[in-house]
Amino acid sequence: MLLKEKDYFGAANLTNQYELDNYRDWYLPNINELYCLYKNRTKIGNFSDDLYYWSSTEINENESYCFDFKYGSKFSEFKSNLFRVRLVRKF
Repeated sequence: MLLKEKDYFGAANLTNQYELDNYRDWYLPNINELYCLYKNRTKIGNFSDDLYYWSSTEINENESYCFDFKYGSKFSEFKSNLFRVRLVRKF
């Protein structure tokens, strides 16, 4: 889990570099996984309700989906914009 503002390329690159508690299998969640995180955000914690989070779901080479944790909706955005990143692990 990581909370930093990155552009899409920086967000995707974090998955290769991030290690926590000897785990290196973190990844950027897809848009459906972000929606599940949103639905369970109070149980999980450490989310900002007024920020957007990158997903790994790409639209094309210039755009990807983000998720708005204030309104609970997805939207497309240019990959050069800075948004929050929340890495996850499979369980």
